[in-house]
Amino acid sequence: AEYIGRSLTDVANILNPELISLRGSVIDKNTFLLDALSRRIHNQALEPISRGIKIINSPIHEDIRLPGVSSYILSRYFYR
Repeated sequence: AEYIGRSLTDVANILNPELISLRGSVIDKNTFLLDALSRRIHNQALEPISRGIKIINSPIHEDIRLPGVSSYILSRYFYR
């Protein structure tokens, strides 16, 4: 939780997301890890970001990597 939380805190401080949705075999049904990550992010992130961010375990039970990569590629294509 320490290393993942530190990395997610850095990402949150840079991108200021409203939501961090976690999914995978390690986080699924592991409320202890999810709570530890959430505490770490809320304690370490910049205050305005910490107040506005929500950390959840994604309820979607499908692989989200392909839609994520596709979204990135399309956004880069249309950005030009």
